[in-house]
This record gives sequence, structure tokens and C-alpha cells, in this order.
Amino acid sequence: MFDAEGNKTGFVGISYDISERIQKDQELQLAKEKAEKLAKSKQEFLANMSHEIRTPLNGIIGISNLLEDKDFEDAHTNKLIQMLSYSAKNLNVLINDILDLAKIESGKVTLENEGHLLEEHLQMLAQNFESLCNRNGIDFVFKSEIPKDLFIHSDIYRLTQVVNNLVNNAIKFTLKGNVGLAVGFQKNSDTFVTLTFNITDTGIGLTQEEIQKLSEPFMQANDKIARQFGGTGLGLSIVKSVLQMFNSELIIESKKGTGSSFSFKVEMEIEAQKTAQVASKDSNQQLLTGIKILCVEDNVINQMVIKKMLTNLKAIVDIAADGQSAIDMANATYDIILMDLRLPDFDGFDVTERIVEKLGDKAPAIVACTADVVESRREKVSKSFMQGFIVKPVVEAQLIAIIKELTKKVK
Repeated sequence: MFDAEGNKTGFVGISYDISERIQKDQELQLAKEKAEKLAKSKQEFLANMSHEIRTPLNGIIGISNLLEDKDFEDAHTNKLIQMLSYSAKNLNVLINDILDLAKIESGKVTLENEGHLLEEHLQMLAQNFESLCNRNGIDFVFKSEIPKDLFIHSDIYRLTQVVNNLVNNAIKFTLKGNVGLAVGFQKNSDTFVTLTFNITDTGIGLTQEEIQKLSEPFMQANDKIARQFGGTGLGLSIVKSVLQMFNSELIIESKKGTGSSFSFKVEMEIEAQKTAQVASKDSNQQLLTGIKILCVEDNVINQMVIKKMLTNLKAIVDIAADGQSAIDMANATYDIILMDLRLPDFDGFDVTERIVEKLGDKAPAIVACTADVVESRREKVSKSFMQGFIVKPVVEAQLIAIIKELTKKVK
């Protein structure tokens, strides 16, 4: 402030009390840190639960698969083995659904873009569905317009996950009659096609109100259906979420007491000149002859299952029960090392680094073989010295596919 003569006589100031704003900022920061800690704890919990559940489940499914390959003279024994295999695989589907829902809700799921022979996957799915329908005393009708040499670039795992969920649901809710899977094909250009999937059944059917309820996670059409047929109510919610990633939507048509139809369309990129052939089981056995594999696995049952699975395919298999044994045994004569990520003495990533340090350019291809399926694990594997990722419970087709890809001896 100044007087009439221009002399400074005082000051005028404005002050603000920002202590409340600072307090709110501090509270927000604490809340953010708490949320991040909670998210991390949730991921760690999912990883631990996935590992603890999938490790014994790998043994159950693996042994049941080995038993199914044998034809016992006692029909009752064969029936019990089929029931064991069916129950174990259903449990695996349930675990996958729960983990997938957590990943989808956190935005951790992205679509892969890999090349696949579509008809090969459809035929394998159809064989499995036909077997399930036969056990339930109903017919399975499969129609496909897909050319045998159609090679698509897409996320085949997510696509088959959608089809699996829809057809398995149709089978579960169909007590008599049939379940159908029809796959249509329309070529849009030299590089893109539109595929149409239509799953039909002659099951219990749904009202419009029940269809609306099925859009929500953990919801089933009604309590009576939940008691009679079981299930978690996750399948259709996951299907819709995955289809959104494909820029598609699920169309449901149903009539109570008559049956239902579930259909969707997806656009796929294709490679017009790419062709491939479906490998039979006999050719797979010839395929692995002479392939030398080191399996790093501490669980005794899983050691037996994986070794038996691979030796049945004529591979040569050695077992390392811990990380230090794997480091000592690793040498350039192995074609592939299957690496469990949780070992009693070392982390699988540390073992991999030490093997690469030891052998340098002569190190075999190393593949993570783990019951941990959370996205952070996959990301860590992709940034490590490992060249592949196999999820437990391990299935024969997974092993063959990764060996085809990584082993130069495989033709």
C-alpha cells in the first residue's frame, strides 16, 4: 500500500489455509497405495491358488489320460476311468473360468495373433463334444463349411474357449435329443473371412427374463436350474467378454421347453497360400523319436505323468527334481528343457539364467511348464530366456505343438 506521495505504508495479502487440501491429497495417496497393495496381494493369491490347485490336478488329469489310452477288458473299469477323466476336466474348466474372470475384470486379457489351421482345431473339438454327448445319451451334429487348408491368424485359444463354453452348456442342459455345432464361412477378401458359429440344442430352453439374468457373472437362470444342473454361472459372462474383444456379440434365441440357439460372427485374417496337414497320433509318435528332453519338476506324480506321456511318444526323457540338479544336468545334448517355475531350492527363472550362463549359445530351448497362469507370470516368461509357456494340467497336444515349434529335429 502507498500513500498519496507514493510512500510505502503497508501491505495487503491474501492467505489460504491449504491444510485440508494437503490432508485430502495425503489420504488419496494412502488410498492409492492401499489399492495397489491389495491388487498385488490379489495377484499373488491367484498365482498361489492356481499353483496349489493345478499341480495335483495335473497329476489327476495326466493319469486319467494315460489310463484312457489303455483298453481294459473290464467294461466297468473303462467306465470309471471315463468318469474320472470327465470330472477332472470339468474341474479344470471351472478353475479356468474363475481365473479368467479375474483377468478379464482387471483388463489383463489381450488377444494373441498366431497362425493356426482352423479345421484341425474344429475337428478335435467336435470329437470331444461327440464323446460327451454319447456319454449323456444324446446326439451330436457337426457341420463345417471351413476349407481344410484355411490358415487363420487369431487367438485360437480364446475362440475355442467360447465354443467350448457354449457347447458344454448346451450338452449339460440337454437331457434328450441333440446338440449341434455349425460353422459357416464367408470370404470377404484375399486376406479376411467371416466365420459364423451356431450352437443349438433341444434342451430345457430359456425365457427372455432368464436370458437377461445370464448376462451377469455368477448368475444362473433360476435357483431350480442351479440346484439341478450345477455350475457357477460364469461361462456365459466370460463368453460375452471374450466376444467383445473379437468385436463380436452373442445372439441368443430360445423357447422354454424346446431348446436354444447361441450364435456369433467373427472376422479373421487369413493366409491364403498357407497349408498344413493334420498329424495323426501315430505320426506324432514318429515325430518325437530321438528328441531328448530334460523335465525339471519337483512333484513326483507330475514327474511320472509327463515322463510317461513323452516316452509314449518315443522321446528320451530325464528328470531333474530341483533347480541345482537341473543346472548340473543341463547340457547341449538336450533339445528342450521343460522348466517348472516353482522349485524347492531356486526360482525357475534363476535356474534358466544359470543354464544359459553355463551353456551360452548351446543352451537348449527352455519352456516354462507351470501351474501359475496369472498374466504377470506370462509377461515375465516372455521377457526371460525362455522360449515358450505351457500351462498345467499339461495335455499331449500342447507338448507336441511346442516341440514342433522349437525343435529343429522335428519335421
